[in-house]
Amino acid sequence: MLKEKKWAKKAPKPVGKLPSLSRKTSDALIAASEPHAQTCRTPEPEKVNGPVKPASAPSGKRSRPPPKYATGERLEGCLKLKVAIGQKTVNTETAFSVRFSLDGKLFASSFGDGSVHIFNANGVLQRKLKTTMLKAEALPCTSVRFCPKKGGKSIVLCACSNGSVQHLDAGTGLQVNTIWETGNEVLVADFSPDSSQFVSAGSDRVVRIYDEEKGQLIIGMQSGFDHTGRATAGHSNRIYAAKFCDRSIVLTGGWDKTIQVHDTRTGRAVRTMFGPHVSGDAFDLRNNVLLAASCDRVKQLWNFDYGSGREIDADHLQASLGDSHLYSCKYAPNGTTIWAVGTRPNIILGLDSKRGTVVGRYCDSPTGLFCVDIAPDGKTLAAGGSSGTLSLFQI
Repeated sequence: MLKEKKWAKKAPKPVGKLPSLSRKTSDALIAASEPHAQTCRTPEPEKVNGPVKPASAPSGKRSRPPPKYATGERLEGCLKLKVAIGQKTVNTETAFSVRFSLDGKLFASSFGDGSVHIFNANGVLQRKLKTTMLKAEALPCTSVRFCPKKGGKSIVLCACSNGSVQHLDAGTGLQVNTIWETGNEVLVADFSPDSSQFVSAGSDRVVRIYDEEKGQLIIGMQSGFDHTGRATAGHSNRIYAAKFCDRSIVLTGGWDKTIQVHDTRTGRAVRTMFGPHVSGDAFDLRNNVLLAASCDRVKQLWNFDYGSGREIDADHLQASLGDSHLYSCKYAPNGTTIWAVGTRPNIILGLDSKRGTVVGRYCDSPTGLFCVDIAPDGKTLAAGGSSGTLSLFQI
């Protein structure tokens, strides 16, 4: 039986004097953002009218469940619908994140009401988890990760826009730990490859590293200096993506159109890559190439050399994307296929990473698509989006 970790639930001390946004300025930024990010609000004492709904959902009444998929007209290439589970097992809140467990037997999805749903590999609901809220108003859980540690597959790490990072037991549904980050909207969290640490980031632009066993803050990172002594500014806007590359290096990206490389040994950002407008789980790394998805109609997929930080030409990947704004991308386990999801138009697209040719496509989804993940065996794709959309596809 998994023993509950006795972690302190007190909020960590602030990391230095950090710049903060006024409520008026923060709302202005949110109003100008992409639709899925508009649900992220930090609870306040005064009465509010509730979170802003995504632009893809009608105001007032709850949006309708998406219609059944037409598997003939909209699916192309190697992508085949396995099961559409959104309208059967979840409410009409946006699905912000999907992630398979390390063994591929489970996958989790987090939603706009703060819930996390656990499914088996066939899309059968196993358990509904509820993250802890400060008050009755439900706020989104925007990121979910399974613990990569062997034997720890039932622990999921959740980033919640109410300012918390939470560990939940997917097997029992019990709360393992909650850490509150005062004044922050936590938008993403990720485990280190050895599960000894985890990272969180969000609206206050601080990249926090925690000890997984003790639940204690190790360091908070923002600006710094690169190897030449030049200053690195850190992020100037919300952070929506964070990825541990190894025990010491963390990549982050967000609305400021930069990717920051942080070194936990020095406690600062050591390199900056410019370009992608990141608004979701938009990073993946394979064969020393960093792939990034961007909510930008001009250039939606970016490649960077991980070692040097230099941009690699990715024009061959743009031809089939049209005007879609991409929120999430993943390499298939074979390392030769890229899968991405987006909105306006709403698509799932599989591309050959070298030639840019389409290997699979789902066109004209009735709802926007914000998250994607590939099973470890490379045979199943999970995708989610607005109005409770959640589906499994056979590759």
